[in-house]
Amino acid sequence: MAATHQQSGPLAGLRVLDFGHYYAGPLAATLLADQGAEVIRIARPHDDGVASGLSGVVNAFLLRGRPAIELDLKSDAGRARALALIDEADVLIENFRPGVMVRLGLGDDVCRARNPGLVYCSLPGFGAADARASMAGWEGVVMAASCAYWRPSVSRDSSSMFFDVAANGVPKYTPLPLASAFAGGLGAASIMAALVARQRDGLGQRVEVPLFDAMLEANGVVATTIEKPEAASPILAFGTGLYTCADGRNIAMIDVQFRHFEALVDAAGLRGWAADGLLDYDRLMGEPEIAAELRRRLVVLFATRPAFEWERLLRPAGVPMGVVRTTGEFLAEPAMIEAGVVGTIEDRSFGRVRGPGAAVRLSHTPPVVRARWTAAISGWAPCARNAIPAGKPDNRPPLAGMVVLDLTRALAAPTCARMLGELGASVTKVEVDPATIKASLREPALHLYTNRGKRGAILDLKTEAGRAHLRKLAARADLIVTNTLSARHGELGLGEDGLRADNPGLLFTYLNSYTTSGPWAQHRGYAELLNAVSGIAARTSFWDVLPSGAPPGNDPPWPYTDSMAGILATFATLMAVYLRTRDGIAQRAEATLAGAAMLEQMNFAVRAEENLADPEVPLDTTGQSTLQRLYRATDGYVFLGSVVEDVPGLLGRLGIAGFVPGEVALIGAIEAGLATRDVGWCETHLNFGKTAVHRVQPLTGFFDKGGPVDRLGLLVTHYSEENGVVVTQQPVMHLRRTPIVSGRVPRPFGAETAEVLGED
Repeated sequence: MAATHQQSGPLAGLRVLDFGHYYAGPLAATLLADQGAEVIRIARPHDDGVASGLSGVVNAFLLRGRPAIELDLKSDAGRARALALIDEADVLIENFRPGVMVRLGLGDDVCRARNPGLVYCSLPGFGAADARASMAGWEGVVMAASCAYWRPSVSRDSSSMFFDVAANGVPKYTPLPLASAFAGGLGAASIMAALVARQRDGLGQRVEVPLFDAMLEANGVVATTIEKPEAASPILAFGTGLYTCADGRNIAMIDVQFRHFEALVDAAGLRGWAADGLLDYDRLMGEPEIAAELRRRLVVLFATRPAFEWERLLRPAGVPMGVVRTTGEFLAEPAMIEAGVVGTIEDRSFGRVRGPGAAVRLSHTPPVVRARWTAAISGWAPCARNAIPAGKPDNRPPLAGMVVLDLTRALAAPTCARMLGELGASVTKVEVDPATIKASLREPALHLYTNRGKRGAILDLKTEAGRAHLRKLAARADLIVTNTLSARHGELGLGEDGLRADNPGLLFTYLNSYTTSGPWAQHRGYAELLNAVSGIAARTSFWDVLPSGAPPGNDPPWPYTDSMAGILATFATLMAVYLRTRDGIAQRAEATLAGAAMLEQMNFAVRAEENLADPEVPLDTTGQSTLQRLYRATDGYVFLGSVVEDVPGLLGRLGIAGFVPGEVALIGAIEAGLATRDVGWCETHLNFGKTAVHRVQPLTGFFDKGGPVDRLGLLVTHYSEENGVVVTQQPVMHLRRTPIVSGRVPRPFGAETAEVLGED
């Protein structure tokens, strides 16, 4: 490289070409750049960011850690220059519509014929096998297609697993770029999986994660259908909810474990409530009126002190709660800056900028977050590859032969272990007997979805016998995944030094709420709580107007932050596996719910330091602009994504003449034009150029036979001993040469205990 920076970080020496635009491709490249990869962005000539969708201060995050080369890929000279760079690259990332790179002469087959070790990553809106492949993959279009805007017409009751607040059948625009965030995270994980596979035989491959497919990881646990579901548990039984405090600010409390509720009781001095049955586990779980009375009293209690006073009192006591913050307040939070969740860089255009820190980290080879480079770049000089010279193809899944112990609960960390199993690892889930756990969350979907492909064994790590079994299992494992607070690792036998005494190569993956460093390291959390603390909930869920005591409300009503954190943990784990093979270093991979929440709101969470205190922009529940908006047709709703240059064509198709310019008038004209057409007509006639229209897909029927997911071959059907037929989605990381597969639906908790413990 004619001008370079000193490379460091776990992926130092890995060469990446970023052809991305908008969010998904650049995000995947940023995740690699933050870990030290040498990334070059291929930009259009004279690109000010607007043409590629990358403009404004968010560039300081999406383009950090790399220089840019301007190339006209439609010219022979530009194409030749790109191919010369590709010849020396390890990874190529692009997120054009399917076929665009082929037409430019830069398709996967051409590039990999020249460079067999290349990992070629595509992140289109809709995949090549999707009938919608040619449709412009606007964020809102993909979100509409994947149920993110649909809202049921009847509210679920207070036992709802994911705290759904219905919108009476009216779709609600969500400003979070979830499709891009999930595709970017899954793209980075897919790249690392392909690099791990490349270490065996020197061969790269094509990997693809369409944004639509990626959203199945966001909503899959909700869309999973179960023939014989168990009755929903009273998840709000221990007072989980939103509460208004003496200063008018809100706090969120997520108490699904009875022991966390008991911590609240002791810290707030509530033992006197026992006389009324309000501290009785069985009564709270079985008598709705008792749980309702508890919530009424908590409303009165929390109104007696300011919000931050409650946070200072209850968090150190072990209560999962926090003040509902804006995004700006979270970016200014000293604890998050100290922990690296919030990063600060000196950007060439915007000065000192706050934004997401490194999303994951390894214990021995820390990340290196760098600003955009300003020096002129000529390209790469030839260099030796990290990969083994190409040999006989080994097309097994990337993690074939790897042994993983899953010591996790809830959603995020088990999602990571599930994905490792889909990548070929043999995963054994070890946990205490669920019958002994006093929790209000007992949804079968969590077990049937997050634990598929795993064996299950019951083991109590609070006993010496349980810890002895764990030591024997760990001695033959490659990796342990846990989300237990690090302060408890010693008492549960999870100390890294102790377990590595018998197995020096043992890897660890640790997923928690706020990282392992800083003042918040030992604070408990759940995804819904992180949404509240980080600014997501204030932006999407109208928590400022909900009554005190109301259930918290995810929007969309899915556990998406859990799923995103699981994806990031998978990315970090694969990086640790890659480095152990390359350098022989056994270390700990870390990911956090807080880091996931930052990426999910990346379009709002990158700000110049002087703008942190700016007022939050009120949410428009119909869209972000005239040409990125929900509109009503005669028989439902559609999302329109378009650009100014397509407006004449759009109005012409709607039969509108004599249009008077102006945003309000344009909205009215489009509304009038669509109001006389049905959804099918809109999808047939209004997809052209850079304009796309898609119906707002309901979650109901999404996973049905013949439905949108089934038509892509992404449905998988299993049979459960307890719950009958279970239908969910296939894995969505598509690795062409070393494909991954969905594991079988898990057996009942602990069914394989004798088998697993007999092996130690």
